[in-house]
Amino acid sequence: MSSDVALSLTVVPDVLCVSVIQSQDDWEVTYTSTEVCAVKGSTVKIQCSYTYPSRIQDRDIKNRFWFKEKDGEPVNLRTDSKYSGRVQYRCYEKKCTLIIRDLRESDSAEYKFRFTTNQPDEKYTGSPGVTLSVTGLQVEVSRYDSTRSVLKCLSSCVLPRYPSYYWYKNGHYINTGSSHFVIFGSSDSYSCAVSGYEDQRSPSVSNYIWYKEDGNPDPPPLSGEPQLVFSSIQSSDSGQYYCRAENLLGRKRSECISIDVKLTNLISVNTSPPDGPKLPSVSVSPSAEIVEGSSVTLTCSSDANPAANYTWYKEDEDSPKASGQIFIITDFRAEHSGNYSCEAQNMRGRSNSSSYLIAASVLDKTTMIIRNTRLTLVVVIPMSLLLFCLWMRKKKALSSTTEPHEPIETVEYKCSEKNCTLRITNLRESDSAEYKFRFMTNQRNEKYTGSPGVTLSVTDPGLQLEVSRYDSTRSELKCLSRCVLPHRPSYFWYKNGHYFTTGSSSLFVYFGSSESYSCASCEVVACTANSTSPMAVGLNAPKLPSVSVSPSAEIVEGSSVTLTCSSDANPAANYIWYKEDVNPDPPPLSGEPQLVFSSIQSSDSGQYYCRAENLLGTKRSESISIDVKYAPKLPSVSVSPSAEIVEGSSVTLTCSSDANPAANYTWYKEDEDSLKASGQIFNITDFRAEHSGNYSCEAQNMRGCSNSTLHLVAVSVSPVSLTTVAVGSTTAIFLAIIILAAFLFIRKKRSSTQTNQSGDGPDNSAQNTWL
Repeated sequence: MSSDVALSLTVVPDVLCVSVIQSQDDWEVTYTSTEVCAVKGSTVKIQCSYTYPSRIQDRDIKNRFWFKEKDGEPVNLRTDSKYSGRVQYRCYEKKCTLIIRDLRESDSAEYKFRFTTNQPDEKYTGSPGVTLSVTGLQVEVSRYDSTRSVLKCLSSCVLPRYPSYYWYKNGHYINTGSSHFVIFGSSDSYSCAVSGYEDQRSPSVSNYIWYKEDGNPDPPPLSGEPQLVFSSIQSSDSGQYYCRAENLLGRKRSECISIDVKLTNLISVNTSPPDGPKLPSVSVSPSAEIVEGSSVTLTCSSDANPAANYTWYKEDEDSPKASGQIFIITDFRAEHSGNYSCEAQNMRGRSNSSSYLIAASVLDKTTMIIRNTRLTLVVVIPMSLLLFCLWMRKKKALSSTTEPHEPIETVEYKCSEKNCTLRITNLRESDSAEYKFRFMTNQRNEKYTGSPGVTLSVTDPGLQLEVSRYDSTRSELKCLSRCVLPHRPSYFWYKNGHYFTTGSSSLFVYFGSSESYSCASCEVVACTANSTSPMAVGLNAPKLPSVSVSPSAEIVEGSSVTLTCSSDANPAANYIWYKEDVNPDPPPLSGEPQLVFSSIQSSDSGQYYCRAENLLGTKRSESISIDVKYAPKLPSVSVSPSAEIVEGSSVTLTCSSDANPAANYTWYKEDEDSLKASGQIFNITDFRAEHSGNYSCEAQNMRGCSNSTLHLVAVSVSPVSLTTVAVGSTTAIFLAIIILAAFLFIRKKRSSTQTNQSGDGPDNSAQNTWL
């Protein structure tokens, strides 16, 4: 048989070609790679090929397996409980592939392949083997400039094929790239993942420091861990504690928590969460043979919180044998032999364990039963193994002729000369596998397999739409496949489910478009725009967001209220909450789908709305009204007139209180049972001395009540004061009359003097006569 063989395989119309040259020479194990790096949670394939001397036939190969050394000894991965259900071998001819699924960091090790023949001690191990490094992802943060930090997604080993990194903000995808810039002081949470393993995201990183408030503006730190532990707390530890979380993105201080250590007698405090009893452990003393007539002590223990209660039972007996953690049989007899079970129970559940006791006097009969059982097992087990081996050989023979992933009705061979074509139609995602070609001659055991084969990747639906901002007004849609499609396929674009245009893998749309876009791809010779080619899931800008409030019933001050915003969008929308006010550009309240008020206040009443946005556009929701109900605040009471209240005058009392719904008001006077008045205003028209005292206003609504008190005092007027007022008034009037009379007398006298000085004549006589 020739040592060099060339293989050519063709799949039409999905053309895949590979050429393989294989040589054989003595004992040898060749690994395709000696170092492999993989992401935690993913699946890895480690491949090798092996050769052996020509004197050894295929049928002489007895065993093939992968292992890693434990204490210097090889441990077959299939028998290692740590790999149970996660390991698979695919061995064909002289090639073997190890597949490990759901990778864990503990899987990091050196893996080797070994094969043995039917000759004693004839085995060969490929050494050194393949070093597998399983890595998680970490976000590294560094300051980029005075306002920004740069995030980098790092792994502990070099991942193959230049992977793409996805970035998430608050759990939502934002963009793709090996790094991401954020503004320092951002309160958002960022994580990253590798393309294909989006569920295996990096953890968020923060540093924590604990402090105790003591009046010092710069208190010393108590701990740099997320937990502050008091192994034996003392009364001096009472006080207010807070923690500070910080990283290179910003820092945040927590609210204070109060620790009040009570001085009491010794108390045992169990801080573990309540839990049902674990499987009890039962011990027997003495642990050797139980001699008839001796004393036997059974002890039961179980981990439980709260502590478990114990009950003892014997098989085939209904009533309990004893209660308590210890059960003592003082005079053990043959009739005491049997199964004893201990049941541990608490308020969280119950669990039980059994122990079998035998008195020494009945040991011979039991020994005979055990020996007969052993004889039965010696006969039955080899027969079972023989039947199992025959079944496995038959199953292997069947599986070698029928491939589970190759439906006969969809497979066609076209072979001529030295070329052979495999045609698979109606591909399924389950057809993804490695395919090999084998040919044989008419000579016994003369055959050859092309290895490694052809890896076929079938994607379903096979296409994904990726969106990114192209410029200030447009977004770019890209129609992508998870594997490289042959023949430069054409792309069909659809808008709102209807054929739109044919072109390249990119389409430009204006930002803010409310249309839905999708794409399909196939070879021009294979399909048209009206074919049923698999179509990528459509992308669309956010639809009109819907907003809801929980609870939907009346909102009461101090309660927890959650506003939720949701919108149909692809890619998923980011959400921002706002409160309407006079500001045309109000500040954002939250960047989450939910706006949570842990203890809502009356000042939170108002109109709220959210905005949903993605790379295709943005949409504002309708406003939702939040009306917070609360009990009346402390009433304000005013009195008019505000000066001294004179007895007999009118007094007006006014009461007002901030409340929702509006408050009702009631007036009371101290030491009087009946109410004085109802309403916001209380009038006393003729205030007397007996009206003096404390007046209280009570404001109440369906949420509660509140009251304020005001003290009123009447100022009385005495008789002496009235007489003084009367005398003063009379004197003033008398003086006014005297002054008026004097004024008239002086005026008359002045007029007479002017008449005498004017001269004689008839006119003067007449004037004097008139006077």
